[in-house]
Amino acid sequence: AKVFRPFGSHSASGRSTSSEPLYSDVIRDPYITGSIPIEWTSDGQTKPYLHEVDRGSRQYQKVKDFVMKFGGNEIPGFEIQKIHRNEHFGSYEKYFHNLKDKTAQHEYCWLFHGPGGQVGLQKIVKEGRGFDDDFRSMTFAAYGRGHYFALDFRLADFFADGRGQHEPKKTRRVLLCRVAAGKPFEAERLFPYVPGDPTSGRSDAEWTKKMEDFNRNKPEGHDNSWIGNDRELIVGKGDMVHVEYVVEYTSAKLAGNPYLDPLMTEIRKIPRPIL
Repeated sequence: AKVFRPFGSHSASGRSTSSEPLYSDVIRDPYITGSIPIEWTSDGQTKPYLHEVDRGSRQYQKVKDFVMKFGGNEIPGFEIQKIHRNEHFGSYEKYFHNLKDKTAQHEYCWLFHGPGGQVGLQKIVKEGRGFDDDFRSMTFAAYGRGHYFALDFRLADFFADGRGQHEPKKTRRVLLCRVAAGKPFEAERLFPYVPGDPTSGRSDAEWTKKMEDFNRNKPEGHDNSWIGNDRELIVGKGDMVHVEYVVEYTSAKLAGNPYLDPLMTEIRKIPRPIL
């Protein structure tokens, strides 16, 4: 049996996973099958794919508990407004097939993704395109082309409405996704970090070439990669992800910049399996 722990004995915030049993409770689902999940209220074949979860249900409470435990309660003025379940069977079925192929090294896990505003939400969820690989930037992605996920809600919140964008009382949305993590490798920033300049003073053409080289030279059998000392997971193929829930919420302000101290040292790490 696999046992999950953060890389090293403790998470970045100083907490061990043994003190956070909720993560172990929800990271694995022994009953997952290729059939329509029993909690769905549709066949998942037609729009709209989003269905509001009843606020008084155990399902709502389970998602809320996960969100709050992994960063939501550390965002000033944070309040969940609604939780929607994504009932898109095509996306779920693709994820399921990838799950079967990828779990030799890592069980599936729940991770957060900030969609970058309404445009991202519309394409990924409402149009049912999922994490279409066309969405991956080829002009700038600091650690390589792919879809970025985190266990800490505060990191996803930073990208909920565009990088570092926030308007008090405006409804924000973060995606809670099932991720077939596969066998990630260690990735380094493509160009050295330059304080105050995310692009490291490089042109779009230089970033594009660097990312093309990165994609060609990935270790064989590795689709995904760890970055930021396990604070984020980059998923190379969109079919390895299924958006399970959309969390709608409001907040007073961001918790901070997750790429700068002091918040950076507090961001929770994604547990790695002990095989």
